[in-house]
Formats: sequence, C-alpha cells, structure tokens
Amino acid sequence: MTLILGLGCSDGVILASDSASTDTLAGIKNDVNKIVNIKNEKVNLLCGGSGNVSVIQDILDDLATLQKLPQKMYKSKAIFQKAICPILRAAQENYVAPAGMRPSPPTATTLIAWFFDNEPYVLEISNTGEGTFYGKKYDYFYAIGSGMTLAQAIACTHRRTQRDLQFGKIFAHRIIEDAIALASFGLSLPIHMS
Repeated sequence: MTLILGLGCSDGVILASDSASTDTLAGIKNDVNKIVNIKNEKVNLLCGGSGNVSVIQDILDDLATLQKLPQKMYKSKAIFQKAICPILRAAQENYVAPAGMRPSPPTATTLIAWFFDNEPYVLEISNTGEGTFYGKKYDYFYAIGSGMTLAQAIACTHRRTQRDLQFGKIFAHRIIEDAIALASFGLSLPIHMS
C-alpha cells in the first residue's frame, strides 16, 4: 500500500506520505521516502508517486529535468502530461507478462504540489495520463495510493478549515498517522513530509 497526500495552505503546500514500500509477493516492507523536492527556475515542485517503483523513478527523474513552466501555472498540466505520458505508455508497451500469471502491466499515478504567486496547486496525473487540479473547490486536497480512501475519509470533517503551513503539517501528519493505524498491512511509519 501507499498513501501520499497533497495539501494546499494559505502560505505553501505540503506533500506527506507513509514510508512503506511493499513487496506483496515476498511479504516484505522497506522504508522509503516517497517524496522528492524538485527545484525549478520558478518554484519548488513537491512530487510523489504511487504504483510501480521503476515507473515512478523514471517519472521523477524526467520531472527533475523540467526547466521551464508557463507564466500561468494552471497551464502547466499539459507540460507535466507531456513528460509523464510517454513513460506510462512505454511501461505498458514493454511489459511482458510472466508465464501463467494474469497480465498486469506496470503503471503509476503522480501527485505534484507547488506554491506560486500566493496560490497553492495540487495536481494529479493519473495512471491513464489524465490530469486533475484539486483547487479551491476541492479544498486544495487530494491523496493517491491504495490508502487514498482512508485519507479522504479521515480528512473530510476538517478539509474546509482555513490553514497555514504550520496547521497544515499537523493536519497532514494526523491524516497519515490515522490511516497507518487503520490499515492492517501495507502502510507504515515513519511519516515523510515536505
């Protein structure tokens, strides 16, 4: 399981995650940081991914090479899709199903958050390449990964609360911590946050 949440605040953005990298076939977990901070010429992009580790690594490596984003940051969705979709497509095209197993091509969902011109941005690029901004209408909040429904249920009563970064960090930490406590397997401490 994975849980990564993006949270926009009045003075910045937060990406928070659990730290379990789970190999369900072997039944083992490793501690990993699922969030990277990519310094762009305009903003710091906080990025994380849920899904196949190799695909996520390729996506994050490619996003780290982005140098120019448009002046109007809401138009950046197309730039992120242009970087991510070829990686998703290649993972599907290069997949070879193991003999005797149901085909399950590798895929990943990416969550990107940044703060620009006094506005938070939380953008999901789904495993099908669709891009969705989670702005004011969605309380600048979204979560990805198999722990997503836990996070959304835990957060629902406090999402409309006005928050600065200090309160946002407490809120994000509590959501992840409660989701870990509720999940029987797959989510794990420590909590990573940027």
